[in-house]
Amino acid sequence: MAPNYPNLSWGTSDGIHLNQYEPSGAYDVIISDRVVEHLHPDDLVAHFEGTHALLSSSGRYIVSTPQAYAGPADISRVFQSDSVNGMHLKEYMHAEISTAFRAAGFQRCHAVLRISAGYRTPIRGGCKPRMSRTYTSYIRLLENVIATIPQQHLRRRATKALKPLLFPSNIMMVAVKSLVKVRTTASKEPTMLP
Repeated sequence: MAPNYPNLSWGTSDGIHLNQYEPSGAYDVIISDRVVEHLHPDDLVAHFEGTHALLSSSGRYIVSTPQAYAGPADISRVFQSDSVNGMHLKEYMHAEISTAFRAAGFQRCHAVLRISAGYRTPIRGGCKPRMSRTYTSYIRLLENVIATIPQQHLRRRATKALKPLLFPSNIMMVAVKSLVKVRTTASKEPTMLP
């Protein structure tokens, strides 16, 4: 039996029309870890629209999902298939996730730069994951280069080879619902939230 946590509640939804199961604007952050690849591709924008509706005005939606060129990341790989044939209906690229975010109404979305533990040691204090417009452009450029490779098993090898150059095998992106202006108490100058 799970312990009782007063601020934790469980709910049920269809995974797509989330705003039909929870009140609008009720969440500051929504996290999706290895979910969207299980949704039908035609439902991706509707899923993102649902999360958009659930977020507060400055809310963020964090998505982690397998990167298409590194896959398949489901049972298909066990059977040495180069396409998803198991529980993943579609594995995505950063550009596809970004396009779906924008279609759902998100104002901004960026890839998250994460430096793995092996690279952190020379950096004093480590590196926290950060949203980065430059990193997003860099990743999309590498995806476009990999797209020129004709066969999936060769694309998968290329993604492994590019790992030291910070090319991830998983997509991690953050979408921000809106850019909200706030006033600071010290200067009274409007500033944009990150």
